[in-house]
Amino acid sequence: MLLLPLLLFGVIFLMNRGDKKKRAALEGKLKKGDKVVTRAGFIGKLVEVGEREARIELAPGVNVSMIKTSIEGLYEPPPVGATKDDKSAKSTGGKADKDKADDDKPSKGDAVGKKKK
Repeated sequence: MLLLPLLLFGVIFLMNRGDKKKRAALEGKLKKGDKVVTRAGFIGKLVEVGEREARIELAPGVNVSMIKTSIEGLYEPPPVGATKDDKSAKSTGGKADKDKADDDKPSKGDAVGKKKK
C-alpha cells in the first residue's frame, strides 16, 4: 500500500528532472540578439541577458524585462512559402487529415456529376 505513492512520487521526480535540465540548457545558451518566444506568446529579440532577468525588445523602442524562466525557447520562423492549406505540407496522419481527404470524395447520397454545396 505504501509502495504505490512512492512509485508515483518517483515517476514525477524523474519527469521534472528532465524538464529542469532542458530549461537550464536553454537559459545557458541564451545570448544578446537571439529571437525568443515567451510563455505568453510574445516574440522578441533579447537586448540584455542577466543572471535571473532578461530584457526583450518586442517592437522598436518597446522593451520589457522578464524573468528568464518565462522564455519558452528560441523562435524559429515557419518555412518560407508554407501555409496552412498547402497540400505539399507534411501530413500528420491524424483525424483532421482523414476528414479533409473525405471531403473530396462523393458520399453515398451524392449524385454523380453534381457539385457539393
